[in-house]
Amino acid sequence: MTIVLSPTGGSADHDEALDRLVTGFELITASSVDSLQVAASLESIGITDQVAHDRYGHHDVFALARELRARWRAAGAPPGGTTDADAAPAPDPFGPSRVVHGFLYLLPAMCLPAVLALLDLRDAVIGLLVGGALGWVWTAASSWVGYRLVGAGKAATAATVVLRASLAGLVAALVAGSAVLLATGSLLAGCLCWAVTAYQLATMALFFLEQRTWIFWTMWPSATAGVAYLVTGEPAESRRLVAVATAIGLTALLGVTARSVTRATRVADVAPNAAASVLGTLPQLPRVVVHAALSAVFLLTAQAAFLFISFDAAVALVGLIATMGFVEWRAAVVPQRIRRLLPQLTPPHELRAVVPRVLAREVVLCGLAAGLLSVVVCIGLAFTRGLSTAGVVVAVSAVPLSAAYLLTFAHTNLDRYAWAVASLLLAVLVQVGLGLTPQVSWPEAFLVSSVVLLTALATGLVARPAPARSYQ
Repeated sequence: MTIVLSPTGGSADHDEALDRLVTGFELITASSVDSLQVAASLESIGITDQVAHDRYGHHDVFALARELRARWRAAGAPPGGTTDADAAPAPDPFGPSRVVHGFLYLLPAMCLPAVLALLDLRDAVIGLLVGGALGWVWTAASSWVGYRLVGAGKAATAATVVLRASLAGLVAALVAGSAVLLATGSLLAGCLCWAVTAYQLATMALFFLEQRTWIFWTMWPSATAGVAYLVTGEPAESRRLVAVATAIGLTALLGVTARSVTRATRVADVAPNAAASVLGTLPQLPRVVVHAALSAVFLLTAQAAFLFISFDAAVALVGLIATMGFVEWRAAVVPQRIRRLLPQLTPPHELRAVVPRVLAREVVLCGLAAGLLSVVVCIGLAFTRGLSTAGVVVAVSAVPLSAAYLLTFAHTNLDRYAWAVASLLLAVLVQVGLGLTPQVSWPEAFLVSSVVLLTALATGLVARPAPARSYQ
């Protein structure tokens, strides 16, 4: 349906224009859940607050949307969907249980100290960087395409894409591991590269299928062995035990993942236009890949530098990793809270005022959660391996970085990748630039760049607020 807007003036003209708009929007209004949905449709055809005021006699798009629903109901039409008061956000498949995700992310980290002790540090860092970056980018791209297909009602196609992408990722990891082997001459470094990527691929698929408990059941023995290795004073036998347990756990995890994804592809026949559906997502995929690549560079570069500084600096980000599940949960809550508040708002400046308040509250919560867990980590390090200034600075970085990740989710959920990518690029440049300066340590550069990232992301959300339709 095409609606042509023409300038009008005066109250009579406003009424006439409104009548035409009510008629043109009858089907949209009938199927709408609330006036917010009508406002989103109005914005999508170019009706701004200025147009709503000049042509229809209402001070903003929200007021115009409420008037449309009121006139439509006054005409005797049955209400479509629920009323504004009854409108509710789509349920979150994980909800508060997302908090445990951070602790699932920690499981492989418990094994790394023992595994790294079997390798030359330089070779180990190369394996970690290559495998970590490859897995980060590959899983981000695969899951993004998968979720887009699920949103389009093609769950079986999505499962097939995730399965094939994971298999292709394992082949890519084998190539990357071989390259690490040739570069370092260390078979273990090549295996480490492959294992890091394989773990990310397997956990991505299980999170996608909402079968995350398998991650715990397959990896807890190796994580327990890793903790025991740290507690018992690092005997050489424990290192090998942890490495073997990790290999067994990863093998089990890959087996469970293959079975789960294969079953998911058999739930329903793959749509005949599956290839077209996948191809339709590809034009937008590069921005996801660039964003994931910059995210990997920002964090993995710092983590590699910390490994060469001290043990406590290398593990001080454990608090941040453990907090990531909480950050994911609060990021999912943000659009739900804003959506519940929008029907109560009148002029658009109220939306511009509400969004920063909602985000500020969640930023504080995420910062407090990361700070609390980082304090626990610092206390544990102080009483075991020792705590240096570098370790404290890295732990403090978890506070702004957790808030920055929350705002990153906010940007990507609103499909605003350009600002997120620009913010990450700025943070990477600041970190590398300061880190290479003799007067600044890399932990200090990481802290400053984390604050820069948080500031840049917050500026984008406050200075350029998203329109109402973005929260539908």
